[in-house]
Amino acid sequence: MAAQEGTLAERSKQIEEIRARVSEQEKSIKHFEKLRSQGIEEVEKFHNKVAERGDAIRELQAEISNIMLQRASRDDEVAHLKEKLRAFEQGLQATEDIQSFANADDANISGIEDAIHASLSSEATTEEEGMSLDEIETPFQAEAHHEAPAQEPAEQPETEAKPAVMDENSVFFDESSAELSDSGLGTIDQFARAVRSSDRKVTVAVIGYAGSEGSPDYTESLSARRADAVRERLLERGVPQSIISVESSGQDRRFNNWRARRVELVQMASPVAEAVN
Repeated sequence: MAAQEGTLAERSKQIEEIRARVSEQEKSIKHFEKLRSQGIEEVEKFHNKVAERGDAIRELQAEISNIMLQRASRDDEVAHLKEKLRAFEQGLQATEDIQSFANADDANISGIEDAIHASLSSEATTEEEGMSLDEIETPFQAEAHHEAPAQEPAEQPETEAKPAVMDENSVFFDESSAELSDSGLGTIDQFARAVRSSDRKVTVAVIGYAGSEGSPDYTESLSARRADAVRERLLERGVPQSIISVESSGQDRRFNNWRARRVELVQMASPVAEAVN
């Protein structure tokens, strides 16, 4: 009996130990379940944040797409405005030419009339000496002969001969070349001084052209390189980059000689640009 009681007491003690272990295990399980639920909550919060950021990224992509579309639209609008500006400048130049012709010096006109009367009165004399009326110099022709340097021989083709007086706002180039000549550098420097000394707010258009010097792609590239060379020289001479616009017009089909190989420099007051807009 004593032995059995001792065995029962020992088993009871073991049972209590097992119960204590089970209680500890239950506490551990509850703790792990609590940690698990907290982890699930953290994961759900993370998923929500990822979803919110995904929405923000999609909104940002939509804004970028809108900006790109607006930029393309503005590029088209700028190109259209450049075409309008060019047409306006051509019309303005034509008007100035007509006005200059209308405002010709009265003395020169009178000189032409005197030359015509003198030629008519001396017609018999010129016929005896073998001269034609076309050979009589008018004051304009005499002045041109006095100012112009020696010309190229008449038998050379026109494509190789350049005039004595070129357009003061045009820079000319050799065939298939974008290198600035000494005369071109002088033209650019004089134009830059005029822009810097202007008391009005102006803009400068640099328009490059090419002749029949190659394929359309080549002439487009060549006219762009010529315009870039002129722009770089203007920047070196102190003209602000913000007022310079560059345009490459490719082959100028209006001319088939040296006149097409040029860059035009156009200085225009800001109110004129606003009127075009």
